[in-house]
Formats: sequence, structure tokens, C-alpha cells
Amino acid sequence: MNLGINKHAYSVATHDWMRHLNPSLKLSEITIPGTHCSATYNFDDSMNHLKHQNFTLLEQLHDGIRFLDIELACTHPEDYTLSVIHDRYHCQINFEQVLLTCKNFLNRNPTEFVCIQIVQRETKFYNFKRNFMHHLEEFLTDGDKTYYYEGDKNTALSDLRGKIVFFNHCANISEVGIPCKNDQNEYSNHLDQTFRILPTHSNTETSEQVHSMKKLLNEASTTENDTMYISYNCVKTHSETETPYDLAWGNGLTRYPVMNKSLAIILDNLPKHPARLGVVLLDYYRNMDNNGFNVTKTLIELNLRYKI
Repeated sequence: MNLGINKHAYSVATHDWMRHLNPSLKLSEITIPGTHCSATYNFDDSMNHLKHQNFTLLEQLHDGIRFLDIELACTHPEDYTLSVIHDRYHCQINFEQVLLTCKNFLNRNPTEFVCIQIVQRETKFYNFKRNFMHHLEEFLTDGDKTYYYEGDKNTALSDLRGKIVFFNHCANISEVGIPCKNDQNEYSNHLDQTFRILPTHSNTETSEQVHSMKKLLNEASTTENDTMYISYNCVKTHSETETPYDLAWGNGLTRYPVMNKSLAIILDNLPKHPARLGVVLLDYYRNMDNNGFNVTKTLIELNLRYKI
């Protein structure tokens, strides 16, 4: 694996960190920080048990996040609207706003790419494919130029810069994106692209998920192949009195290991040289008080470490 690291790039600015990477690196060879349920930042206090983020999509991108987890549904039968939802609740943002946020960010930072994981949620309206393709043509196409990766394979960074890369979980859309699933631990798609995935389960305790994270991240960092690793550093809440923030950072009373602090320990014990971990999805990637451990920056710098 030819990482081609510029050692002077260590401790980089987060808004354009990919400019320091070797353009021949494949997508599967990069450590990519992501957010789980990326658009839930608008939920109010009454929905804290469903709220997974506290910064807007644009703030996430400026902070170095390069993988967004977006659930979509057709909620208006008469038009092309695609609503961003979570657990049947509208996130007060639609897909058009997601795409334009990413497009405008990429125009200002052309060395970057942004992955969007798209998941279709069932509704009684069946215009999802029509509406999705309309969005690509209307908002991500300017003449002969497209702002999304039109291929479906694991490819080099040079092919992805300035683009949105869709990770496609929608069975009825085969034309766009890298086909993948998030409910299996290991599988290969029809293109023979292998995925190793640590999903989030409703019956998983944090201690079990931390153990699984450590195991999969160690595998990813020590194995040189084209496997795409996707790890969810989060677990589902067990009740409305327990919040994703509690599970990510603790609440002062938490006795179980919390996910983001545990991840910090795992990352600190990785070898002090460039390490690919694949995609790592986070709940509340930064503390509420904005002074907490910056997990995102540590993940970014794994791409840039060098042997002393």
C-alpha cells in the first residue's frame, strides 16, 4: 500500500485534509470519519433519545466528516420531494438541502469527496427511484459536469475529488453508487467488492460493541487488501431515558464504557504509522461543550502519521 504521506501534513486543518493524501490511494485505503444518523441535529430536547448529532451537515463537513448517513422517504405523492427522516420522524431537512450543502462545500474544497450512505424507508408512495434520479439531474449536474461519482467500484482518490460518492442501500436503484448493505457482517456485492461491517444493534451493550470495534479496527489496520471496512462506533438506546449522547460520552452517572472515550483509547494504541481503518461512524463526534476529545481529527491523522 503506497500511502505517499507528506510528513509535514500531520495535525492538519480538517476542512481540506484530503489534499495531503496520495491521489492514487483507493477509497478502501483511507480512514474516513463519518456520522451516524447525520441529520438528526434539529431534534429538540423531547427527542433526545433519537438525536445522534449536535452539529449541522456543513459544520460536520468543515470538521472533517466525510461520510454521511442519510435515510430518505417519499412523503409527498405529487412532487419530487425526498424527505430526510429518522425513525419515522422528519429531520426538518430534505434531500435537496443535503445535496446542495455537499456540492457547495466541494466547490470550495475541490480536493475532498463526500460519501453519502442512502437508505430508503418505506412509505405508501412509490416514486422513490423517480425522485432520486430527478435530484441527481436537477442539483448535481451542470451540463457535462456531474458532482457525483458515476462509477460503482472501489477507485482512486483522484477519480473522487470534488464528487459525492453514494453508498447505495436501495434495492430498486442500480444505476448509481457503490452497492452495499449495512445489516450483514461480511458480504461481497455483484462487483466482487468485499465489505466487512460492524453494524449497530438494539440488543448490544456498549462493552460488547467496544470489544467488536477493537477487533475489527485492528484487523483493518493490519490487513492490506481492497476490503471496505465500515464500523459503527455506537449502539442503539434501550429506552427513552437513555440517549445516544449518554452512550457516546457518558452523563456523569454512566457506569458502562462509553463509545467515543473507548474509541479514543483504541486509536491511541494503534501503531504510530499510517493506518487505514475504513469508515468509522460516530454519534456526537464532538462533546456538547465543544471542548471534548476530537475523535474526528484523530481519525483523520491516522492517514497522515509517519514513522519516526
